[in-house]
Amino acid sequence: MSYIKEPNIFKPLEKIIQIAEKKIGHKMLPARLLLWTPKAFFSSMILEGLIAHKQGEVSPRLLKLIRMQVSLLIACPFCIDMNSSNYSKFRITSEEIKGMQGRLALSKIKTFNERERMTLYFIRGLVRTPIRQNPKVVKRMTHLFNEKEYATIVTTIGQVAYWTRIIQGFGIPPAGFLEQCDLF
Repeated sequence: MSYIKEPNIFKPLEKIIQIAEKKIGHKMLPARLLLWTPKAFFSSMILEGLIAHKQGEVSPRLLKLIRMQVSLLIACPFCIDMNSSNYSKFRITSEEIKGMQGRLALSKIKTFNERERMTLYFIRGLVRTPIRQNPKVVKRMTHLFNEKEYATIVTTIGQVAYWTRIIQGFGIPPAGFLEQCDLF
């Protein structure tokens, strides 16, 4: 149960949300609650629509790892549930999940390639408060990724962090994307 109730939704917007929910297969309470502030709703939908889901050289697996790592670090149950769904389709192992949870050193996990490992270290610096990036990690990131890839990674981290704050602020519980979850 979220902290506030859903607003009455203008019919055309209800249809848009229903289409999204049908595609995702779950009720999208974050979008529904954002309708209390229509400008926030529309700007959030534009952000969501324009940020990378499939972007050039940044692999779908790396985008999934980014979404999972940010969700885990910020400890957003809904976000962990949604962003970790279907993780096995991306060949993400239980050992890698332990690494993202901080229960196992990333350096010990041989299935992460250098780009993935460096990105996970980068996320850890960028998501913490206050932000403290390790200059060596940033330098390595700029060598491993071209400018477009780097920008895609940074904006994806920002997108997930944005949603985690909105979702946590509304008190939205997990929606049941994961059939079973040992990630919390």
